[in-house]
Amino acid sequence: MGFIGRVKGFVRGTAENARAAAEYSGRPIFSVLCDMAGCFVFRGVWPDQYRHMGFAKLDAKQRSGHLTNRVERRIERKLCDHRRFGNVFKNKYRFYQTYSDFFGRECFRSETLTEEELEKLWNGGDRFIYKPAEGKGGGGVKVFKRNELPAAGVPFALDMLHGMPKGVVEQMIIQHPDLSALYPDAVNPVRVVTVYKDGVCHRVYGTLTLGRAKEFANASSDALFALIDVDTGRVTTNLVDYEHIKYEKHPTTGMPVKGFVIPMWDKVEELLDKAAAVLPQMGLVSWDIAVTPEGPVLIEGNNKGGYYGYQFYEFAEEGVDTETAKLFKPYLDK
Repeated sequence: MGFIGRVKGFVRGTAENARAAAEYSGRPIFSVLCDMAGCFVFRGVWPDQYRHMGFAKLDAKQRSGHLTNRVERRIERKLCDHRRFGNVFKNKYRFYQTYSDFFGRECFRSETLTEEELEKLWNGGDRFIYKPAEGKGGGGVKVFKRNELPAAGVPFALDMLHGMPKGVVEQMIIQHPDLSALYPDAVNPVRVVTVYKDGVCHRVYGTLTLGRAKEFANASSDALFALIDVDTGRVTTNLVDYEHIKYEKHPTTGMPVKGFVIPMWDKVEELLDKAAAVLPQMGLVSWDIAVTPEGPVLIEGNNKGGYYGYQFYEFAEEGVDTETAKLFKPYLDK
């Protein structure tokens, strides 16, 4: 997409977010647009953040407590050495190489995949997953199913993968039955944001994402999510999606989520402690974790991710303190 296309997309997105913010706040759209522009210039708040965080209904003090792009960059500069280690989190295969001890499954480069490696991906299951090397938000992810391949299954799959953008292919994760009961057709990840400082892993906040109508679950790609208490692993809110529709029960399974406890939470805590210590130079990470019947495994880590969802205004309406920026203050003042 060229520069003109990006500008058009930004303008179109701004208009959509302004209309949504005007609707939930009851303010005139012109007032919202002016306020949105001021927040963008003076606070670094992008239009989608303005909408999702409920800025149209917040006063100046409440706004100052929220984690925006500008505040996030300031925290990252304090806690992370992006110049030397940021690429580990940008490239999925480098991430796998660095954190393979926590994967619990096979992972290979898609562009050089061999027939032998492909057979390892099938081992114990009938599908595997492809992810572009630098994809985000679930973009470009594809699930390969053995029973949907033509007769020339292996050569066809290899040719197809070799022609796709560089990426990784992984064995599918078999998740814990308690999480499958919430939604069985995708791996439902737990995301926990951690700060690693002075040899200690601090769990700052977390979310549970549940799939919906897709074979993978990503909050920004038509999934649902709720907040969790990172001390206990208990879900503390109802579900919401990126269109700000709230759900007391999953629309497909009818399962309530609030009060659900992530299985093997003590093992999740152990994994986080160990993974965060691998690269102490990257002190701020959003970890995506799957819980299997044998224990938790890493899905991926993000050095720039997971900060919108926790601050959605629906969660504040449920009584959660969503002013996230202040949660990092103890780790920045030392």
